[in-house]
Amino acid sequence: VYAFEPFAGSFALLEENARQNSLANVVAVCEAVGSATGTVVLDLGRGEPSHVQSRHVSTAVEVPQRVVPSVSMQDLVIRFALESLDLVKLDCEGMEYDILLNSPHWVLERIDRIVLEYHDAFTPHTHHDLVRFLERAGYVVETFPNQVHADLGYLRAARRHGAGAGATTGQPTPLHVDGRSL
Repeated sequence: VYAFEPFAGSFALLEENARQNSLANVVAVCEAVGSATGTVVLDLGRGEPSHVQSRHVSTAVEVPQRVVPSVSMQDLVIRFALESLDLVKLDCEGMEYDILLNSPHWVLERIDRIVLEYHDAFTPHTHHDLVRFLERAGYVVETFPNQVHADLGYLRAARRHGAGAGATTGQPTPLHVDGRSL
């Protein structure tokens, strides 16, 4: 199990939970996962991360922020020499779009299942973009709306048997979002 948590307070809890439960197979990394290796900005307006941005954004209201290191999916697969990933679970306060839509197809081909909480209010993307992207990458995708918050929900994706990205043509089908090909 590789667990990435960029917020120091939550990271300490992650390590403590692994220790208390004698989980020897957990590799805890105090970094965010993002579209690129570098840094991201955590919005700490509520005292804990409630939104993550891949760049600094100026606002009229001062919101406490913290810049933290980040790693792309591509680089973490290379760093840990991961030939396959049984399950990728994302609960990253809006960064799910940045992470998945910018992951190369060779990375997605290594992932069997993805579960995530989506946040439709933080970016120009919606969960519909993720559904189309993942279906074109060879996944069967289901979504489940949050019964309380209309802009939140859950997504479950499982790789179709024998269907890697571009399994039919050898090339992935491009997804066009906001005028750009993904």
